Amino acid sequence: MSKTFKLTDLELANFVREVAAPTPAPGSGSVSAGLGALGASLVSMAFAISAGEGDEGQAPYVRGRAEELGALSERMLTIVDLDAAGFAAWRRSLRDPGGKDSEQARELARAAVTLPFEILENAVAGLRLAEVGAAGVRPALRTELTVGARALRNALDCAWDVVSANLAGGGFDPDFVEEHTELADMLRSEADRLLVRILEAAGGKS
Repeated sequence: MSKTFKLTDLELANFVREVAAPTPAPGSGSVSAGLGALGASLVSMAFAISAGEGDEGQAPYVRGRAEELGALSERMLTIVDLDAAGFAAWRRSLRDPGGKDSEQARELARAAVTLPFEILENAVAGLRLAEVGAAGVRPALRTELTVGARALRNALDCAWDVVSANLAGGGFDPDFVEEHTELADMLRSEADRLLVRILEAAGGKS
């Protein structure tokens, strides 16, 4: 895949075709980030419309959460491209002198963990924002809230699949692996609690 363009500049149909192409990237990391970006954007939209049509006292608060979700979405869009470029660079580094033991390869392998791990952190941050503003969402937009929240929760699991695979194959120090595994467990547990509260606020079922 040529890197003369950004994946996020593509039309959605062409991005999907890039994912389907028989090349290593874009792959699971980019798709996880894209899912998280969509989830955050959908909740942001529900909040922004609700702020414009809802109680004036609540409007600035809900609008602020919409803006924060928008920023999270933009960061995850950036990760779509960074993950694809980083994975391609890591594969190239394995063909250089020193292979996987070269300094560059080790740095890129570490980035292949820390970058998708950021998707987990951003997904939970998005769910926190969704939870605190859920009560202010108009009834007509509750489906947008719940679908967006579920997308964020699913993005977390997808990103963890990427992280755990890269942890297993990266030859990392056991402490590094344990640290990320324990933090991921905490993030997943928090995400589950947040999603339940969001669905309850929207009158849905967990």
